[in-house]
Amino acid sequence: MLGQHDPQHWLFNIRHDLIAQNDGPFKYHLDRYKYATRYQSNPDCHRAEALKILENIDKILQEGFFLHGARPGLTDAAIAPFVRQFAATDPDWFASVPLVRLQEWLQAFLTSPLFGRAMCRLAPWQEGDAPILLH
Repeated sequence: MLGQHDPQHWLFNIRHDLIAQNDGPFKYHLDRYKYATRYQSNPDCHRAEALKILENIDKILQEGFFLHGARPGLTDAAIAPFVRQFAATDPDWFASVPLVRLQEWLQAFLTSPLFGRAMCRLAPWQEGDAPILLH
């Protein structure tokens, strides 16, 4: 538990406001952009609204490489997977958007060893298999 052992200081300087914005308005617009058919929504409208939120994050990232400053933290880990989904919906368009700091931040997240370990695909566990321990 991070509350008992936080060697990378993920709990330092948590941006609850950014996490709430991500989990509320950004997620709302992301879903209606990414799954426009399911929601019967206008994807361009929702992409534009989500982009406004990402522009704010880009401004914050101009103050430090991560949302916590010089090192990643819980806020980065909470938000980056959703930005990844947004970027992956139309990668060519996302690459053309002038959000340089956000794109660098996302790339750092995607190429981090922690993300690589988290995204490692394992075969589904079957009864009788040895336990899998993640370090």
